[in-house]
Amino acid sequence: MNPENKPTVCVRCGANAVVKSRGVDRTIPYRTLPALPLPCDLVIACCKRCKSLFPEQSEPDELRLRLHALYVESLQSRIRTALAVLKQSISQRRLELLLGVSQGYLSRLKAGAGNPSSELVLLLALLSLDPEKQLANLQQFWALDARSWHPSAPTMVAAPNREIRRRTTKSGERSRASIPPAELLALHGECKGQTELTAEKLKVSRDYAYFLIRQARQTIRQQRQECP
Repeated sequence: MNPENKPTVCVRCGANAVVKSRGVDRTIPYRTLPALPLPCDLVIACCKRCKSLFPEQSEPDELRLRLHALYVESLQSRIRTALAVLKQSISQRRLELLLGVSQGYLSRLKAGAGNPSSELVLLLALLSLDPEKQLANLQQFWALDARSWHPSAPTMVAAPNREIRRRTTKSGERSRASIPPAELLALHGECKGQTELTAEKLKVSRDYAYFLIRQARQTIRQQRQECP
């Protein structure tokens, strides 16, 4: 055995069996992939007993380059599959417009001439799971107003500034920064406009209740101004 490849102790099973070697059917977590397949010719530190891999004990520069290349190949393969499915439902140019990428970019990725981002691969993969529905959702998303595109996300009262948030957190009070403004003002009305009573209802300090009420009024005023 090469003296430079003397076995070391495995921190997982305790065996004196960790050596740099090649192998088959090996995977390793890498970036977004929980199990990146490794080629059989890649030398990496491995426990011969429990099969655990130890990349930190391998050649760092060579391993880093090989893993990155394997990861890019996986992304390219995934994006080719997604584009092949989406091609049946939408033209490539129309898809590029919806994604906001330059003309011909998807063609280059499909040909393996570029390195796609994991975010783009994920988006195309999700679209390809149900092209008709997801593409319609994507087109509808861009057509809606930026402030009202999500029907289940009502306008909330803004969070307090750092000083108020710090003070209320220290005193153990429960934050009510997410209460809808209309509901908050209705509660304040039931308390006859008295901030002290509203604070008691919310179980927060008077200063914090005053801040929430002021923010709620500003939000309601802004909404009324935006209405045609």
